[in-house]
Amino acid sequence: MRAISFNGEIYQNGTLQYRANLLAGMVGFITGEKPGVFAISANNRADSTKMEDHPFDHPIHDVEAFIRNAIEIFKSHRPSIPWVIREALKNSKSYDEAVTYLAETKLITSTFYIVSGVKPGEGCVLALTKDDLYGKYSLDADNGIWYLVQTNYDRD
Repeated sequence: MRAISFNGEIYQNGTLQYRANLLAGMVGFITGEKPGVFAISANNRADSTKMEDHPFDHPIHDVEAFIRNAIEIFKSHRPSIPWVIREALKNSKSYDEAVTYLAETKLITSTFYIVSGVKPGEGCVLALTKDDLYGKYSLDADNGIWYLVQTNYDRD
């Protein structure tokens, strides 16, 4: 992956807007930051009832799941996860705006978004299905939740 991945900075009128880890030829991002405002990362969310939501647990189905998801983009007119992250970095002016946009945007597949801000308490994991917010887990230092850990599986 080293030969096709790179760190990019996106500028508008000479001002840095956001940074992201990029893959050559991809128009969206899996992780990125809006300096001084927030950062986002996506993580695969395994859904034990749907093979296409966790293809990496079943390597023989990787290509098949990829093709189904690509078709879903065109059939449903829903954005891909990398595109949603790109749009959040481009358009959100605050941590709260980014979290709201990420939580409300319908997707082609399930995902986890890990979002961090710059102010105390700004940090959450959003668990999403294709259609809805499944769960939101937030930092709450006053109640002993000063870090969050997320795997590919739901907490419940």
